[in-house]
Amino acid sequence: FVVAVAASRDERAQSASKEEVVAGLATQLGDAERQLEEASTELVRLGAELDKAAKEADRLGQELKDQRAAAAAAFAEVQRDLEGAHADGVDALAALRKQLSEVEKHVADVQGGAVNALPEV
Repeated sequence: FVVAVAASRDERAQSASKEEVVAGLATQLGDAERQLEEASTELVRLGAELDKAAKEADRLGQELKDQRAAAAAAFAEVQRDLEGAHADGVDALAALRKQLSEVEKHVADVQGGAVNALPEV
C-alpha cells in the first residue's frame, strides 16, 4: 500500500511537472509569436521606408538627368555662339586687312604722285 501511495505521488509529480513544462512551452510560444509579429511590423515599416527612399532616389536621378541635359544644351549653345563670334571675328579681320591694304596702296600712290610732282633739283 505504501508503495502504491508513493507511486501515485510520483505519477502526480510527473504529471504536474509535465503540465509545468507544457505551460512553460506555451508561454515561450506566445512570446515567440509576439516577437514574430513585432518583427513583421518592423519589416513592413522598413520596407515602406526603403520604398520611399527608392522613389526619392529615382526623383533625384531624374532631376540630375534633366540638369545634365539642360547643361549640355546650354554648353552647345555657348559653343555655337563662340564659333559664330570667331567666324565673325575672322571675317572682320580679313575685311580690316583688305581695307589696310587698300589704304597702304592709296598712300603709296599718293606718295608716288607727290614725289613725281616735286621739281627735280
